[in-house]
Amino acid sequence: LPRQFFSIGQVNGVWIHELVQWCLSKDSLVPVREERQDISAILLFLQPSTRTRISFELAMKSAGFATVVETRVESLRIGDFYQESLGDALLFLAEIFDVIVVRSGEKRHGLSEFPAPEYGFVVNAGDAAHDHPTQALGDILTMARYSSKPLLGQKVLFFGENNLRTVKSFQGALGLVGAKFETLVPSKRKGEDVLVRKVRWIEELNISLREMGGADFIYLSGVDHPEFSAAYTPPQAGLLSERAQFSGSDFLKLHGKPLIMHPGPTSFDVDWTGILSPQSRIREQVQSAHQIRKKLALLLRRR
Repeated sequence: LPRQFFSIGQVNGVWIHELVQWCLSKDSLVPVREERQDISAILLFLQPSTRTRISFELAMKSAGFATVVETRVESLRIGDFYQESLGDALLFLAEIFDVIVVRSGEKRHGLSEFPAPEYGFVVNAGDAAHDHPTQALGDILTMARYSSKPLLGQKVLFFGENNLRTVKSFQGALGLVGAKFETLVPSKRKGEDVLVRKVRWIEELNISLREMGGADFIYLSGVDHPEFSAAYTPPQAGLLSERAQFSGSDFLKLHGKPLIMHPGPTSFDVDWTGILSPQSRIREQVQSAHQIRKKLALLLRRR
């Protein structure tokens, strides 16, 4: 595991395959070393998070970390009138904690651009629009667990916003394990009826699915989020009823019945019937990402 795990590009396909096999196996594939009893971690979340923050906290506690400190954004000096930078904070906190798990909303600079602390480990838990490596590893684990095919040669069709950190990291991971993917950006028409829009998007998806000879998974991402869509005016942006949410019955209309993935939160793109659909693996993605973080926490404790 890299000392500063900022990007999926810092690991290789062999490492990912070994981690996935460790998650799928009941036996430990990692040599057990003498484990420190006093290891500490801080969850430095500068951006709101539900699943990722709770997952990291539980993972580290289950791995036996002696101290796990959770921070609140309003209690930090980062970005207040002193204008302490995130890079400075990482350097100072590395003098106190063994592991720093950081989630950043800094759009101008990715975590990899800050000076690396001399001590300790820094793990990226979501870096603005740059990277989200643990989510990507969890999605690879989901593919390995719920497809009968090997990762090499599996196909994923991305539908939605391609500039999200989850999408970029997942596509990078797919390349490392030899899986194939295509991207389809949904066309947006201002003022279009929401039901008409959804019917048209299903047609667009089916055209792409047939052209690529089917896909094992469809990865929905920010499909109908007002931040990415020109289809909304401000009064409509807060209404779920005005968003083209996919349902379980919509998924049944997709060519080849591919399995469905989504990085979450799902509310802009998928309704409850879609989440609970037999084709959906969205809840399983949460389980897989948590399992990945539990394994990474064990690796960190053994370093």
